[in-house]
Amino acid sequence: MQLNIEHILKTVDHSFTNYVRSYPLIQTLSRSITPERFQLYNQINRELNELQTFDTDLSDITVISQEKKWYINNSGLYPLDEGKQALMVSLYNSLKSRSSWVLEQNNALVATKEGTAENCRYNVNLVKQLPLNSMRHKGLAIASIPSCSLVKRMPLKSKTNSMMALDDNGRIILHQRQSLIGQSIRNEGYFKNIRRLAAKNGQFDASIGDTDYKITYQKSDYNNWIYVSLTTMPDLYRQTTSIGWFTFTICGILLALSLLFSWFGSRHFYKPIKVLYESVSGFAAGSDPAKGHLKSEFELIERNIKEMKNKNHDLEKRVEQQVTQLKQYFLTRLLLGKLSEEETKERFAGLGFADNWSHLSVFTLQIDTLRNTPYEKKDLDVLLFAVNSLVDRTVPRESRLSPIVIDKTQTTVMLNRGKSLERFHQHLETTASSIQQKIKEELGLFVSIGISQPFTNLAMSKHAYLEGLEALTYRLKSGKHAIIFFEQLDRNKAFLTQFPKQIQNELFEAIKTCDREKAGERLHLLLETVCSENSNPHHCQIAIARLLNNLIEFMHLLGIELFEPNGSKMLYDDIFELTTLDEIESWMKSQIISKMIETLSIREGSQYKNISEKIVHIIQQEFDTDLTLESIAGRLHYNPNYLSSIFRKEMKISFSEYLTSYRHHIAKSWLTETTLSVKEISEKLKYKNPQNFIRSFKKLEGITPGKYRELKNHSA
Repeated sequence: MQLNIEHILKTVDHSFTNYVRSYPLIQTLSRSITPERFQLYNQINRELNELQTFDTDLSDITVISQEKKWYINNSGLYPLDEGKQALMVSLYNSLKSRSSWVLEQNNALVATKEGTAENCRYNVNLVKQLPLNSMRHKGLAIASIPSCSLVKRMPLKSKTNSMMALDDNGRIILHQRQSLIGQSIRNEGYFKNIRRLAAKNGQFDASIGDTDYKITYQKSDYNNWIYVSLTTMPDLYRQTTSIGWFTFTICGILLALSLLFSWFGSRHFYKPIKVLYESVSGFAAGSDPAKGHLKSEFELIERNIKEMKNKNHDLEKRVEQQVTQLKQYFLTRLLLGKLSEEETKERFAGLGFADNWSHLSVFTLQIDTLRNTPYEKKDLDVLLFAVNSLVDRTVPRESRLSPIVIDKTQTTVMLNRGKSLERFHQHLETTASSIQQKIKEELGLFVSIGISQPFTNLAMSKHAYLEGLEALTYRLKSGKHAIIFFEQLDRNKAFLTQFPKQIQNELFEAIKTCDREKAGERLHLLLETVCSENSNPHHCQIAIARLLNNLIEFMHLLGIELFEPNGSKMLYDDIFELTTLDEIESWMKSQIISKMIETLSIREGSQYKNISEKIVHIIQQEFDTDLTLESIAGRLHYNPNYLSSIFRKEMKISFSEYLTSYRHHIAKSWLTETTLSVKEISEKLKYKNPQNFIRSFKKLEGITPGKYRELKNHSA
């Protein structure tokens, strides 16, 4: 009902709005229409008639000029007298909106014969104040639709249901009984209930008189009308019962037809299944002795098909594993140089390796370290096979041969398919970087990759594998997580090892004085110098072994025993397994230097503590004398610098800071407990003048001595 009615109203509203917005009409409202301007009247009248079409149900359109006091409708042009104008102003200008739908009796103000439908006392008028976009009113435009025409668009009247459209004040605008149009139901309980409800639509039960009704309402967002349907509950229940029986009968007929169709259809479709069943089971349908354990023929067919698929899958897996193992075995022997050139060519083609490549290169990958990871040394073999699997997934098959693990190295032979050597070099670097990133993300490990020079003959694979291993030895200079190309190495063969003795002596001196920070700095500088001055990593290893040997000798000179149960042999084994400079530095610092300093500290700790206690005792007893570190050193027969170092190490504060702090403590005590003046206190504490004492006190306490005494005395 709402869709039908509002379709007409919106169509009229849209057409009428376009018409009243036209510039010629707005200009006409400000002109007087006289017989001399017949052409202007004729144009307006023609445009009004064009708006009145069959599908809009318009019966009349009126244009009124308040300014020039005339109006035009289907009947003609008329003057607007003062009485009609006053009535029009009170009737229309009080509307809430400049464009409104209102229900009116056949317009007595501008009545025409054409605007009155037979037996239709009310019109539904669309009233627009002109112009639409101005606050100054020049006139009105009124489009009239007989309410009888709109009622015909409503659903047919029935005994059990009545429908109506109301404005927001409860006045009946449309009703299937035309005699009720124009009446108000604002005092009815069900209308008040609708007004109270916030929902735009809904349904509820209500009693009107002695009859129960089901009230259904819909509030319009377009013109605030309320569409209401009232259905009597007893009639609704009676119709519901008949509808239920009708639905049940139809469903029964459809079910019977479905069963009949299913029976005939199943017999037709079962024929190929029967043939398949007999083929799979080897028995005629109904004679299979094993069928009693199955629910249906489909279950037997499904079971046999699954068994066939599983057997086929297992067979494929076994063959695939055997081929993979054969390929890995072949590549291992190839890289170790255990195949002749003829065997290589024959087996390479027989195993299905691709032969459309122009160059080869060998990746050798090693795990940099297991320190600071959740893994242990015993996990290395498992980790290498995990890395091998990651490489298999990361590098496309068309770019490589099968990846393998040889000893402690994951090895992959890379293929160049038609690229230039420069682009092949870039591809190798990009691939190596992606492998490192994948291993770091999934396993949390840093790995380094050595890359051989490109080669064209499979027989050179052993040489390329050794080049990759050689490249990995340069991690001592490049650090962990490195990608090292063999062709970029500086392979200086001169056997001249550089060793910085001066830095080593400074390191030993820092160890003797138990200065951990300086010892760490000297060790770091020494190892950096060793690797920067020795371009060949083998020379670096020799220099590091020399440093380890000198450290062991220095330990013997200091009377310190080796820390490992197996002595120096275990130390050498550990350090030669390390591959990066950071690891070697960390190992030497934790396993040798820190333990040496710890041993020396324990040995000298008691002596240092005794000396510090003596200095503290002297300060506490002689704070009011001219104490200096030099005078105390003379009394204790030590070097002042040595005493300063020991005191700071034990007390975590310098001698002068401790003396100043203790004197400040005494000054606060004298200020609160004695009547000594600030000048007297400064003299007793050996300040050169009172101003120095005041500045020192204020720096430590935040206030002057006098203010401090005043605050303490006031609080007491």
